[in-house]
Amino acid sequence: MRTWAWLNAPLKPKNGKKTQPQYDEPRITRIEEIRAEGREPDLPDPGPAGYLLEVFFDLGPSLQSPTGEAPIGYEQLVAWQSIHGVRLTPWEGKTLCDLSIAWLVAKDAAKDPGAPRPGSVDETPEQAEERRERVSSGLGDMLRSFRRAPR
Repeated sequence: MRTWAWLNAPLKPKNGKKTQPQYDEPRITRIEEIRAEGREPDLPDPGPAGYLLEVFFDLGPSLQSPTGEAPIGYEQLVAWQSIHGVRLTPWEGKTLCDLSIAWLVAKDAAKDPGAPRPGSVDETPEQAEERRERVSSGLGDMLRSFRRAPR
């Protein structure tokens, strides 16, 4: 869900302002950028719960409210079930509401154009160098232990 939200978050303008003049182009999303380059986004496999994503996006990941976006609630689930003639289990309903909250949190965090992709390693150059040194040292120790091992 976080990856979908990261891909679909409208990116803040590079000038850092939250609002943009009306004459500016509308904000684009990462998924629009990727598709404009002729590529398809790399998405994680939802596994056996993939059908819930279909329901989730059919419902809409969030609601518009006077104060902005809000998570979907049980009222929307009841209406969706009534319209589609489907009965969701309590677990499925709770999961859909939780997904909506996760969507909103991830989407808000992803508005910064420099926000890392969910699941990616976000580290400073110093942290990357330290990690490389630890791996190199560990690999060196392992190889030296093979040389000392009795034959």
